[in-house]
Amino acid sequence: MHPFVAAKRPPICRVVKSSHIWKKSDLFILSRALTHCGFLSLLLLLADSCFLHKIDLIICTAFNGQSDYNAALPGYFEMIDLPYHHDWEPEFETSLGLQVKWFGCWGDNPNWAIQPSRLGSDLICFFYLKAGVVTAEVNGVEVSLQPGDLVVWRGGDIFSATQNPAKPQTSLSACIAMNRDDSTNVLLQHAYQRHYRLKDRKAYEQSFENVIQTLASDSRWRNLHVTAAIFEWLACLQEDLSPDPGAAEGNQKTVHHVHAAQEWARKRLGEEVKVADWAKSCGLNVDYFSRVFKSHTGMSPKNWLIEARLQRASRMLAYPEKTVEDIAGLCGYQCPFHFSRSFKRRFGLPPASYRRVRQVRGFVDS
Repeated sequence: MHPFVAAKRPPICRVVKSSHIWKKSDLFILSRALTHCGFLSLLLLLADSCFLHKIDLIICTAFNGQSDYNAALPGYFEMIDLPYHHDWEPEFETSLGLQVKWFGCWGDNPNWAIQPSRLGSDLICFFYLKAGVVTAEVNGVEVSLQPGDLVVWRGGDIFSATQNPAKPQTSLSACIAMNRDDSTNVLLQHAYQRHYRLKDRKAYEQSFENVIQTLASDSRWRNLHVTAAIFEWLACLQEDLSPDPGAAEGNQKTVHHVHAAQEWARKRLGEEVKVADWAKSCGLNVDYFSRVFKSHTGMSPKNWLIEARLQRASRMLAYPEKTVEDIAGLCGYQCPFHFSRSFKRRFGLPPASYRRVRQVRGFVDS
């Protein structure tokens, strides 16, 4: 068996320096001599006419414990052992992959709106309001956004948004997936809040603009520049938001449970809804249902139900056909006084006053 195959330890990399002047006719003899001594040799030779001057030989060997350079070719070589690099621990390595669905700035459009949409199951979206006033709805929960606010949409979320025409919006929106090995999007494993107020607006907007500029680049190395810019933007955002890694509750199945629970409750807003019955409709126990529901909506089932009833009431008040008492009953309130007090706490006006304001301003939902 060849000594390289028979070696009981990994090959040793040696640099063998020679100041001897070799003729080309000597190379065959040199190679035979090294092989005879138990070495596989790779000779890096610098040719100059018919002679080779001061050649450095790099010899990758499988040392068998008996071979000796000096014994084979006495007087010709000075040997220096070097570490074998495959044994070194890497300084850094990663298996992250990046997918960008969209990354851009939107604004200066008086008709801007996001129609109700469901985000892809493997995606996450960061929506940041740079200017204007926007009302977003995520999984049936309204969120009012002011400049500097950021909202997070996760895979499976149903979301929409409208702007105040008097204060047109400008927004920075990015929808991405960051994969590692067999994990589809590791960002979905982080427990993000639904709504954030960023600490350093200027820094965030600058890092976002850097990504947009690199995306527009026609550089030969565009992929490297874009990847670096996005990872820098994302790293700064993660530092700012500080989500709890690996603590996100649930998966696509739990997202489906939440959406099914919301549809079940919307059909019963005028009825008494008990959380136990609500959880049973999804096949879940009350504690787990409440925890999963809050992780996806940011609200407990009870608070979400109150919000959904008051939102329905606010829409119904735009039309004069029904009395406030009728609307209270249709929205699950048996006591009109309790309904009025809850409505005023949520919208700042009692139902009758709210109705007059809507009619005067012409706010009628289609």
